[in-house]
Amino acid sequence: PIDFDVLYEILRTRSGRARENTIPFVGVELAEREREVLTWSARGKTSSEIALILGLSKRTVDFHIDNARTKLGVATRIEAAIRAASLGLITP
Repeated sequence: PIDFDVLYEILRTRSGRARENTIPFVGVELAEREREVLTWSARGKTSSEIALILGLSKRTVDFHIDNARTKLGVATRIEAAIRAASLGLITP
C-alpha cells in the first residue's frame, strides 16, 4: 500500500511548491467519472488500461484526467491522484 500523504509531501517538496498551506483546494469538486478515472490511475493503471476497464476511449480517459488536474491545480496525473486522495475525493 502507498501512503499518499507521504508521497504527496515528497512530490510537493521536490517540485519546489512547498508552502505553509499544503492543500489549498479544500472546496474542489470532481465529477464522478473524474474520480473514477483518478482512482484507477492511483492504482497504477495506464490510460489505455483504464479505457478498457471503463469502456471508454483512451482520449476520453485523458480528457477526464486533464480536467481533474486543472480542478486540483496540479501538473501531473500522479499529483492529481495524490491530491484527490489527500482530500478524501478518492480511495485508491
